[in-house]
Amino acid sequence: MRFSNRQKALLGVASIWPAVWTAIFLAGFMLLSVVGPENGTGFTVVFYGIFAGHVLTIIETFVVIAYYIVWMMKQDQVPDERKTLWVVILLMGNALALPIFWFVYVLRERPLAPPPQPPVWMPAWQPPPQGWQPPPQR
Repeated sequence: MRFSNRQKALLGVASIWPAVWTAIFLAGFMLLSVVGPENGTGFTVVFYGIFAGHVLTIIETFVVIAYYIVWMMKQDQVPDERKTLWVVILLMGNALALPIFWFVYVLRERPLAPPPQPPVWMPAWQPPPQGWQPPPQR
């Protein structure tokens, strides 16, 4: 399956978002430590915003990982000997692995290898070359 430029862009944003969210999440918690619970409404709004964004990002990350795994198993873009490795990498290092997988296999789509050509037919027996003599018997 070839991706259109729009699909590549959407998958790129979805792949980079978990890493971007990590920075937003950390900045939000720093803001919470400055604002503190004594400010009431400001603290509550920031906390619920961070909480909702975190839940949505987790769901989005799982969806993108599942999509990449299903796509990878159906396509020949990823060599067979690397598919299992990529599944483990995507599941274990998702925020870092998603942009790398997107760049290597989605953005830079490699053309699929041409179908293998049938071997050139060779007879099982070939006559000996001219001038060949059998070895002397002892």
